[in-house]
Amino acid sequence: MKKMKKGMIVAGLLFSLPLSSSVWGEELSSGEDVSVEIVEEIPVPEEIPDSSNVETLETLDNSVNDSLDDGEEEAIVENVPEQDADTTDTLPLEQDALSSGEEELMFEETGNGDALLERDANSFKIEGTVLKEYTGTGGNVVIPNTVTEIASYAFQNCTGIQSVVIPSSVKKIGYRAFEGCTGMRTLTLNPGLVTISDYAFSGCVAISSVTIPNTVVEIGERAFRGCTALRQATIGNKVKTIGSYCFSGTAITSITVPSSVTLLGGGAFNSCSSLKSAVLNGSYKEIKDYTFSDCGSLLSISINTPVTYIGYRSFENCKNLPSIIFPSTLEKTSTYVFENCISLKTVSFPAGMKVIGERSFRNCTALSAVNFNNGLEEIGMYAFSGTNIAKCILPSSVHSLGSGAFNECKALQTVDYYGTAGIPDYCFSGCTSLKRATVYYGTTYIGYRAFEGCKTLADLAIPNSVTTIDSYAFEDAVTLQTVYIPNSVTKIEERAFRGCTSLKKIYIPDSVTVFGRYIFSNANDVTIYGVSGSYAEGYAQEYGIPFVNGYISKPNPSPIKEGWKQDSTGWWYQNADGSYPKNTWKQIYGKWYHFNASGYMQTGWQKFGGYWYYLGTDGAMRIGWKQIGSKWYYFESSGIMAANKWIAGTYYMKADGSMARN
Repeated sequence: MKKMKKGMIVAGLLFSLPLSSSVWGEELSSGEDVSVEIVEEIPVPEEIPDSSNVETLETLDNSVNDSLDDGEEEAIVENVPEQDADTTDTLPLEQDALSSGEEELMFEETGNGDALLERDANSFKIEGTVLKEYTGTGGNVVIPNTVTEIASYAFQNCTGIQSVVIPSSVKKIGYRAFEGCTGMRTLTLNPGLVTISDYAFSGCVAISSVTIPNTVVEIGERAFRGCTALRQATIGNKVKTIGSYCFSGTAITSITVPSSVTLLGGGAFNSCSSLKSAVLNGSYKEIKDYTFSDCGSLLSISINTPVTYIGYRSFENCKNLPSIIFPSTLEKTSTYVFENCISLKTVSFPAGMKVIGERSFRNCTALSAVNFNNGLEEIGMYAFSGTNIAKCILPSSVHSLGSGAFNECKALQTVDYYGTAGIPDYCFSGCTSLKRATVYYGTTYIGYRAFEGCKTLADLAIPNSVTTIDSYAFEDAVTLQTVYIPNSVTKIEERAFRGCTSLKKIYIPDSVTVFGRYIFSNANDVTIYGVSGSYAEGYAQEYGIPFVNGYISKPNPSPIKEGWKQDSTGWWYQNADGSYPKNTWKQIYGKWYHFNASGYMQTGWQKFGGYWYYLGTDGAMRIGWKQIGSKWYYFESSGIMAANKWIAGTYYMKADGSMARN
């Protein structure tokens, strides 16, 4: 325990002194003694919060005034005769003023929780080795190296703090420990720290950089959320957990998640409006909800983790993201994942992709090319609504297609649908550039307003598996001239071909027994070709439509055989619709290939989007370790060559990508 004497000592001396009239300026009786009390004052510290001290001083001061008779004046004697030991011993000061331990100040370093009376920047309340409360004046703070834990709320809203140094002795920073320290500009975290709890530095709006030591294992939820000046964050290579919204709303410009991470919380980098690049390493299997939502400056994302699922709105409103390469492990995207990513141009799905969630790519207005993998099973509602894709090839594995999946795709020109699901409501409505729609055998119905407003649709093939054409299915398909209804159809609902002003011929079999009202409203030039005596003939008579006994069926469309082709220039790949990939990536049987502007497969070193890749002699993109010549290189799961970084904490890859040698 540290002690300090009280700052004010009042010493009283009582003695008899004969005074002459010249001293007082007035007549006194000869030999008359006057008792005088001498008061000596020693300077005092400015703050004495202990009220018992003040009362003692007031009592002593009153005793001085009471010792003077009425009408007598207090004499101030500057030169007090030296007191001998006996005289000093008779003074009652020590007993009066220092009773009950009042002469001591208790510093918090004692650990017993006593209040601090003299404060500075490094004043704390400490119990054992836990710093419970900051009681200092602000400024530059250095935590004592005897502290092992900073308790919850210990520094909360201490706005006067400018910097904090946390020593290596500290293992844990508690819940909201430094939340709202708005004046703190510098934060130093030393090795030894293990846990940064939830909200630990939330709202510290002046911190510009932070380095998480390699000893830290957990960074809690919202630990740095709202640190709006935080531009640089380095995460140590032992971190396992990054909590939800950990760096949300910060100003970081780049981030690398280390390979040690097993859990990346939802919203971890949400609303980081200055974030331009992100590299995701680790062993976690989910990119959770809102992880990068509203990162409007994001230009590149490298996913080097075995991710199987990308969560709700995780990249929503990343308006500058031009492309993304999914890991081969990806199976499902949730809803709204890339909604409003207006710079996203191309997307290729891996072989194991099964589910594309609703509105996943809605309003990605620059998205012009999508390669759907064989094995894809579900496409959710409005998944690609409002995109710029020019062609759509849906594989036979698709058994669920959501309403409006390609609604308002204004640039879409061709559709090849091999799936077994029906074509749902609004699926291609508003696709004003659609010229050809080929639906292969397996589809069972064409839904409500499925092709509504497809104003350039001239070539329509309906397979002999469809049973129902729903209301308004082809409304305002003003270019459509001839339609063949297969003999599998039993029902055509109301206004199905309303407003098809160019429609001249429609072939309707006798299998159709249900006709809705006004099927051909405003299609004034149409003639029905059917079977005499059928419901089609009766319908024609009811609505005054010309009828010809002469139904002709059209064969089911035959798909083009997809596969590799070779000519004198090289290898290329033919899609099911007869087209071939050009200047893009394509995943074929689980491997990634890149094709040049002429459509030929590329090999060797290639640079795309500022990153180096290596394509083998077979054209397949290489990942993992690869010896090329005499040098070793490492390629992330995305195919990007690793450079200027450690791999597994053991191997360092130089700027040229080659492994450094001892």
